[in-house]
Amino acid sequence: DKWPKQCLPMGKIVGGLSEEAAKHLSLKEGTPVAQGGPDAFVGMLGLGCVRPGQLALITGSSHLHLAVSSNDATSQGIWGAYKGAPLPGMCFAEGGQSSTGSMLRWCRDLLWGDKMSYSEADAMAEGVEAGCEGLVMLETFQGSRTPVTDAQAKGAMIGLTLGHSKAHIWRAALESVCFGT
Repeated sequence: DKWPKQCLPMGKIVGGLSEEAAKHLSLKEGTPVAQGGPDAFVGMLGLGCVRPGQLALITGSSHLHLAVSSNDATSQGIWGAYKGAPLPGMCFAEGGQSSTGSMLRWCRDLLWGDKMSYSEADAMAEGVEAGCEGLVMLETFQGSRTPVTDAQAKGAMIGLTLGHSKAHIWRAALESVCFGT
């Protein structure tokens, strides 16, 4: 009973607000209620990414690249093609990683707690050369989405030495998001 009996396209009117909901929301009873969708697909539409050849980069706790196509071509390591979701007559392919923004928050909090803003941490990392003097981080702290789907994949820091600082670790975390996405 938890799952709907039928899946409807995003934006389809599914009913109207009940009297109780309308009162709670200070809206009129019967105000149309539309089918929602996954946050990334809603974000893609909000960016205006609706025509073949367009690509949306959605960032948050994870990162996604969503590409619009008029055909259902697939490729190894890419999720989809999702036919008709979220737009009828279009196909969508997806790539990205499961843990990017959430991994950066974890790393920032571990290194500095909430005493350091992201901008301040980024400024410190600017003093570290690209490549972090051999320190490499894998961003797969919550598994891997693409190009290899593996829910059991783990994150890692490789090459850590006593010569590395918090700024090195932060830069390695940022670089891991760039390379992993």
